[in-house]
Amino acid sequence: MQRIGRHAVGRELTAKGLLSSFEADHEGAPVLLRVFMAGIQADAADVRRFEEQAQITAGLDHPGVARLVGWSASDPVHVSTPPLRGATLAEVCAAAPPKRLDPLVVAALAAELAAAFGAAHASGLVHAGLSPDTIVIGTDGHAKIIDFALARFITSLSASSSQVMRGAIECLAPEHIESPDDIGPPTDVFGLGVVMYRAMTGQEPFEAASALATSILLSIGKPTPIEARGVSIPEPLGQLVMSMLAREPSERPTMRDIAGSLSSMAALPSGPYLDTMRELVASSASWLPRAAAAPAPAAAPAAAPRPAPVAPAPSPRPSCRLPSRRRPPPLPSRPPPSRPLPSPRAPRRRSSARCPRPRRTTPRRSTTTTPGPPSSPMARSSTRRTSPTSSAT
Repeated sequence: MQRIGRHAVGRELTAKGLLSSFEADHEGAPVLLRVFMAGIQADAADVRRFEEQAQITAGLDHPGVARLVGWSASDPVHVSTPPLRGATLAEVCAAAPPKRLDPLVVAALAAELAAAFGAAHASGLVHAGLSPDTIVIGTDGHAKIIDFALARFITSLSASSSQVMRGAIECLAPEHIESPDDIGPPTDVFGLGVVMYRAMTGQEPFEAASALATSILLSIGKPTPIEARGVSIPEPLGQLVMSMLAREPSERPTMRDIAGSLSSMAALPSGPYLDTMRELVASSASWLPRAAAAPAPAAAPAAAPRPAPVAPAPSPRPSCRLPSRRRPPPLPSRPPPSRPLPSPRAPRRRSSARCPRPRRTTPRRSTTTTPGPPSSPMARSSTRRTSPTSSAT
C-alpha cells in the first residue's frame, strides 16, 4: 500500500486540477487525505506559514471548520481531516434544476459560513482560497469549510506558477495578483462574495476568455451586476454581495458585519433551510460518501445441519388390466450337439499328361475300287482310303 507521510493511502475519491482526494488511514484512524500534486518547490516563507496555519487549524474547535489531524509540507504537500459525509457546494448547485440556489437559501448558507470565518479569523487563520469546492454540505444540512492551510499554500504559489494560476483563478482576489503580502481576512470576504454570486446566478462575477484576461479583469474591472444575470433577489442582499466584491480590501465589510446584515434580512428559517440542503445533498452526485460504512456483522455460529426430509413412498396405483394366465417359464435352452468338423480336403491337382487312347483292335474295312480316273470327289476320297493291302495287290 502506498504511503504519503504517516498516511496509508487507499482508494482515490476525486482529482480536480492539481488537488486529489483519497481515503486513507492515519495512525489507525480513517481520514480524508487531500494532496497537492504539483510538485513545485516552495520557498521557506511559504512552508513556515503552512506549518503555522496547519497547527492553528488542528487546534480550532468549530463545527463549521474541518479540523486537521495530519499535514506535511514535504513533496507532496498534503493535509488530512476526519472523514466527511455529504457533498460539496459545487455539486449541490449542479443538482438544483436551474443550476443555482434560491437567494434566501444562499443567504442562510452565507450566514453559517460567516460565523465559521469569524472564529477562524479570531484565531489568526486565513483561508485565501474559498470556492464552492472547498465548502462541504453535510448530510445534516450544515456547511463545513475544508482546506485551511492548504488553500493558502496553493494560492501563494499562483504568482510564480502559471499552472497553479489556471487552476486557482476562480477563487483569487485582486490582492493575490497585485500585492500577495496584503492577503488577510478581507480576502476571505471577497471569496465568500464570489461563492454567493455563483450560487445565486450560476455564473462567475468576472468572466473572461482566459486566465490572464480574468486576472486583468480582477485588477481593473468590476463584477457584472446580479440584476444583469436575470435573477431576482432582495435589494439589500444584492447590495451586500456587490460590496463584498469591492476591488479594494478596505472597502469590503467584515465577517461580523456580514453575519449581522444577513440576520437582519428576512432570511430562510433554520428548519426549512436545513431540509432543503438535505434534499439537495441526497440528490447530488458527490465523490464524498453519504454515510459512514457500517461495520460488518459478526458471523453467526454455524447451525447443525438438519436431516433432509424423507419423501413418502408412492402408493401403488390400481391396475385396470384383467388378470392374465401366467405363462410357464421358458425351458432352458440346450446347447447344440457338438459334431466333429470335416477334415479339409486337399485340393485336386490336375495332371498335365494326357492319357493314351486305346488302340482299335478291329481291322478297318477295305474297299475295292475300279481303276480309272476319279470321276467325282467321292471317288477321290475312296481312293485315298484304300488299305495298304489292296495297294500291294
